[in-house]
Order: sequence, then C-alpha cells, then structure tokens
Amino acid sequence: MKRIGGLILVVLLFASLLGCSEKSSSVKQTGLNLRFTNCLTCAVWVWIDGDYVATCTVEQANFIEVPPGNHSLFARANIVVADSSYCWSRDFSVSDGAVTELVLDCIGARCE
Repeated sequence: MKRIGGLILVVLLFASLLGCSEKSSSVKQTGLNLRFTNCLTCAVWVWIDGDYVATCTVEQANFIEVPPGNHSLFARANIVVADSSYCWSRDFSVSDGAVTELVLDCIGARCE
C-alpha cells in the first residue's frame, strides 16, 4: 500500500513540475455584437439575411455569430408601446476574425 501511495505521489509531483504544456491558439470570433440604447426592458427577435437567428435582451450586449460578408438585419422588440413596437432594419458587414459593433436606439424605432 505504501508503494502505491508513493508511486501516486511521485506521479503527481512529476506532473506538477512539468505543468500543462498545452499550446493554445486564440480563436478570433467573427460576428456581430448587438447592443441597444434608450429601451424599456424587453427581448428582441433578430433576423439576419431573412433567417431568425436569436432572441436578445436590451439589457446587455449580445454576440451573434455571423460569417464574414455583407448582411442585412431586421429586429423587432416583443413589447407594444402606444400601439406600436420597436423595429430596426440595418445593413452591416463583418470582416473575417472581427466583431462588428451595432447599436440600435429605441428612440424613433417604430414598426411600419
């Protein structure tokens, strides 16, 4: 039993001296960082290039993976204020390995 305990101790000591020698490569995100300003608390449904991609919150930044290229965004809030809801339509582009920042303002953002 002492031999097994000693062997385990030696293996642990050897492992701690060597450490983890993982070579890590940083993977750059590619996509859209979507933020909202001047909004009541709500969720927002997001479509990119006509496809539904996410439900986001207006309370924090929302990262959405989007391939590089030119895209169109349509977003609609899930609340109604004075018989209207908030809607946005924007064109944006994303470069490979980059994150595009897009801030949507609720002031004046009405659905038509």
